[in-house]
Amino acid sequence: MAEGRVSNRGAGLALAVFRRKGVMLACLVLALALGCLYAITAEREYLATAALQFDPASGARPVVSADQLAALRSATLAGEVLAVMEPARKARLARTLRAAPDGEQGEQALVGAIQARVWAEPLGSPGLRLHFIAPAADTAAFMANQYAESYVTLWNGAARALEEPVENWWREQRRELGQQRRGTDQRINELRYKLNATLDAEPPGLPAGLPDAASGYIEAHAQYVLRQRKLELAQAAAAQGEAFARVLVPEDQGVDAYLTSLREQVAASQAAREEQAQSPAVLDLRISATRSDLLRLSEMIVSGQALASLEQILTGRLRGARVFDTPPQASLVLARRAPVPSVSVTPVWTRALGLSLLLGTLAGLIAVVVAERFALTSRDAEELERRSGIRVLGALPLGGNRPAVLQHVLARPGSAADRAVEDIRAQLESRRNDDGSLVVVVSSALPDEGKTALSSNLASACARHGDTLLVDAHLTRPGLRRLGQRHGLTDFLAGSVDSADFLASIDPGGRLKVMSSGATPVDGDEFLAGRAMSEFIVQVRKRFETIVVDSASLASSPAAVHLAQQADAAVLAARAGRTSAPVVRRAAEQVQGGGGRVAGLVLMHAALAESPGSSSPV
Repeated sequence: MAEGRVSNRGAGLALAVFRRKGVMLACLVLALALGCLYAITAEREYLATAALQFDPASGARPVVSADQLAALRSATLAGEVLAVMEPARKARLARTLRAAPDGEQGEQALVGAIQARVWAEPLGSPGLRLHFIAPAADTAAFMANQYAESYVTLWNGAARALEEPVENWWREQRRELGQQRRGTDQRINELRYKLNATLDAEPPGLPAGLPDAASGYIEAHAQYVLRQRKLELAQAAAAQGEAFARVLVPEDQGVDAYLTSLREQVAASQAAREEQAQSPAVLDLRISATRSDLLRLSEMIVSGQALASLEQILTGRLRGARVFDTPPQASLVLARRAPVPSVSVTPVWTRALGLSLLLGTLAGLIAVVVAERFALTSRDAEELERRSGIRVLGALPLGGNRPAVLQHVLARPGSAADRAVEDIRAQLESRRNDDGSLVVVVSSALPDEGKTALSSNLASACARHGDTLLVDAHLTRPGLRRLGQRHGLTDFLAGSVDSADFLASIDPGGRLKVMSSGATPVDGDEFLAGRAMSEFIVQVRKRFETIVVDSASLASSPAAVHLAQQADAAVLAARAGRTSAPVVRRAAEQVQGGGGRVAGLVLMHAALAESPGSSSPV
């Protein structure tokens, strides 16, 4: 028995998945899309983090293939690696490293190494950020620290050298230079020597272990940067006038000639740097800065040994020195050194996609179960009765988009549908009035539930046992209008003509008559709730044993509530797989709240098993 229940549940779940295959497919597609997105993101994060990760004990470097390097290059140039360095990403990446030995230390290392930052703080201004990323993590971190210290030294020396001429000549006015010519010349020579010594100073020694080509490029780049700075300072000084330019210009050269020679030196250094850059083992140390002194990662060049850094660290600051309103008080201080992480996490595409497929399947099954249980759409009579709490009179396969009345009533004799309608009629017999008449109002919670098909077939079944009247009380969208009648219910309610003038007989025995909705335009709710409708019900009770009223849905009109007040029973149609039990329950409560008596529900568009002797459900 237990095996049978499991089998039934499995079959039910399979059927539910088939019914809601769109939900299942959507969950799978969404999960696979998220899996691909995660794998792409993880791949880029790995490429960015692997560049700074190595095993200090073994000295092993992360294995980064040529394809991965190409992917990192394109991702970096597109600005996507910067996103990896954001705090939110940093926190998530930190969690991926906690599984490594001494996870807390690994997380602390990640704070500096994933972002690959060497901090240099000028006093009173935003921080300068230098980003260094290289596959050889120990070399990259060491290079970052060495060159941060180098440029800190250069900048502090240049700032101090510029401070004195500003104080001596700009604030004490330029006219004093002429009055103290001799002393001024001596002071100029001292400052020239001091400034040139600072600008011509070589950076600290290069770290050991670099390829010769990389060392040559670094030296050529450093020389280019220093000459470029010297040219910028000379141009800034020349902009202030002849006397001020003599701080940098030698006595035996004019200002223009000196600037020309500096430009030639810069061009020569640039050519030498570009020649060195042809080596595949070059570490590009181009440095960039903005006027706000906030350095940003501008480009990363993938090579056999290293990646790129930044360019022109002091460009914005030196351009600002042309104004000379106040001496440049900046003093760069190296805030912290770059730590190096100890582990590398490699994403696995097959695992990510496989997990996505599994999670998508589980999510789809959960969504199907939730849709089946909480949407509460019913596909069989027992399920509808259990979920709605309202008696189900039966189930019919009938329904459609308002075909002609003859198509509604001609259920094949002996078919499952015919037997189901007859069973519904028999259950309603107990609802007859004291005078033997029975008025049944057929409605539904929502439009297009099959109530016209239900009322037509119910009237046809009742006609086999006595005179029956089928009334089309759906005044806005009549379903029984193809009878060739010019007049109907609204014409009777609007005038004083006897109802018999508007009846049409549609069965061979003449026991089933139909009254269409009519041609007179009226306010349906007002007329159906009025005295004329009550009089009409009284009249037809005298002539017919059974009156079946096809009314509008409760969602489109409250007419069914008014009609149910005068009827012996109200029957609600509910479409299988579409109408939820809570909706049906609220519709029944609405009818009962208006004084009507709900006899039960009929499940429409249901699947019925046929007897061996019948060939069609209809």
